[in-house]
Amino acid sequence: MDAFEEHGLLCVRGLVPQSLIGDLARTLRQMIDAQYRAADLASPTGAGLDDAFNRLCAQNRALGGHVYEAGRRCAALFAVLTARPVLSAVETILGSNAIVLPPKHVMLRIDRTGEQNFAFPWHQDYPFNLMSRPTVTIWAPLTPVTEDMGRLQLIPGSHRAYHTVKVEADNRFVRFADLEDSALDEKAIAIDLEPGDALLFHDLLIHRSGENRSDRARWTQCPLWRRQRRGIRRTRVATPSTGGLRRDQCPASGLGRQAAFHQCRWPGTLTPHAETLGALQ
Repeated sequence: MDAFEEHGLLCVRGLVPQSLIGDLARTLRQMIDAQYRAADLASPTGAGLDDAFNRLCAQNRALGGHVYEAGRRCAALFAVLTARPVLSAVETILGSNAIVLPPKHVMLRIDRTGEQNFAFPWHQDYPFNLMSRPTVTIWAPLTPVTEDMGRLQLIPGSHRAYHTVKVEADNRFVRFADLEDSALDEKAIAIDLEPGDALLFHDLLIHRSGENRSDRARWTQCPLWRRQRRGIRRTRVATPSTGGLRRDQCPASGLGRQAAFHQCRWPGTLTPHAETLGALQ
């Protein structure tokens, strides 16, 4: 896809079937109820996914962690990630129907207000997954994601170079050794998403988590798909933290940021996303 090659990302409206989104939400709600029962607590009758989860965490935050660990391994989540429209989109971007979804790179994020310790600063996905190139990350919400919920922030066109990283003092996160956060902030875009919508982006695209300031959790699915291939050529990139990161050789590709970021409705043709025109000029 020309737009993906140029900007390193696509926003696809209605990619995930609503029936599968509903199945996953119901499965997670049942998992929450199971934690209430296991802790001998009364499950809130009629409460929605967010309300039930937040009340559970208020009783014992570790119980919410159990929901996360079980949720990221449940069949309903993998049904969403392997839905035919999702596979078709990934196959089109990667140019192959031989694609792989490593289970360890399937994430279900549940980002609550006041829990920024789980948020990532500006980063590229590659140093965290070290998978064969090319790789596509999907960021798809289970519930609506609006500005106050901390939308994912992205830098269109930033996928054409790998940037070395340094480890923070607390050894929890890494930051770019050659880029300043303030400069990246000026280039960032973010998009409201509804359940079923999906952002698909290159594993070298620079992005970060937004801060959730709402009273709701931000439920998102974040798998990493890669193309199955042989004979991968690798290089080593020196970093202050590890002395070297293994990465596939990635020649520069694509054009600049002069055109508008694109979105499409699945299936459909690419059209300019008016909200981001100003940010990309």
